Amino acid sequence: MTSRSLRPRATWVAHGARAQLTDSAVQWPSMCSMERCSCLGGKGQGLRATRAVHPGQLIYSSKPYACVVVKGSHDTVCDHCLARKDGRLLRCSHCKFAYYCDASCQKGAWTEHKSECRCLKKVAPNIPTDMVRLVARILFKLARLNSKPCPSEEFYSLQQLQSHTDQMSEQMRNGLALLANTLRMYLEGEDLDWGSLLPADNVMQLLGKITCNSFSVCDGEFQDLGVAIYPSLSLLNHSCDPSCVVVFEGSMMLLRAMRDIPAGEELCISYIDTLSPSRTRRQELLRRYYFTCQCSLCEQGLGDTDMENGDKDVVEAIRSLMLKIDKANADVSRRLWCCARPCCKRQRLRRSPAATCSTSSCSTTCAAPTLTPISGARH
Repeated sequence: MTSRSLRPRATWVAHGARAQLTDSAVQWPSMCSMERCSCLGGKGQGLRATRAVHPGQLIYSSKPYACVVVKGSHDTVCDHCLARKDGRLLRCSHCKFAYYCDASCQKGAWTEHKSECRCLKKVAPNIPTDMVRLVARILFKLARLNSKPCPSEEFYSLQQLQSHTDQMSEQMRNGLALLANTLRMYLEGEDLDWGSLLPADNVMQLLGKITCNSFSVCDGEFQDLGVAIYPSLSLLNHSCDPSCVVVFEGSMMLLRAMRDIPAGEELCISYIDTLSPSRTRRQELLRRYYFTCQCSLCEQGLGDTDMENGDKDVVEAIRSLMLKIDKANADVSRRLWCCARPCCKRQRLRRSPAATCSTSSCSTTCAAPTLTPISGARH
């Protein structure tokens, strides 16, 4: 069993499947269309279709075992439903880190947020990384479930995930050790019995499992919303010519077909950007996921000539344009600021030693240190 990609987004665009996947006319199946299986080619366990499916059809859906909003978007994304609402969210009054659409979302999130709220308040303003917060939520959930299975573990459990710690470089293991120390400090004072929660694991192995198997949760514009773990869908193996793609509705993961899939065929997604030559793809997969891809595209080097020669000028032109756009956005981010006062905080000001708010009811002159970046100008 191999690990999953944090960013399957490039695959969606590369195969032009987005229009099919968002078509409201597509009918969702009323039952699960896959089962666990043993795979050929040394890939271990996997998932296969139990009946024929057509492009765009939903094969399986799953809520996450655990999910956290990425730190860079925590104040614009609801911590419960993952809806993006710039400037219209309510903040948790205790930790002052989590934001919610309304009281209903806050109430729905309280079971997950209750324990971490104390931890966040204790360490503020030094908020841990997304991975540390995700693992902490998993530990809190393990304590609540008391070894009971979770619906997201229908085909594969959290304990069965592969950590690959024995294949990691010394640098990677040192990085996990630092995360483990941060996690222990973050959870200091919490009533957690590490030994009973992780009977066959240690914290390092759990961190390795989550690092290798977590998914980046994205919205319809491919913007990162959160990081989550879906144990059952971690069984999906990789192919550079995938038959399926994962998309998200909030934190719900949907597995959809990209082409006609006959009953009994293994279901595969792509863990990486498939627009690179096979040698580059194999190197990335080996570095990040600890296996050598043996799909037909990599074995035969199909498409490599076009990628390395014919499309090189186009790719370079696109990269050059993207660099110019990023530079322009960065310049705007440095220049546009807003007054920190509630009555005019949405006003855009030029950064200077002092700037006067243009709101007629305010007309306040603010010193530069009191100005904060406008929403949407972060990079």
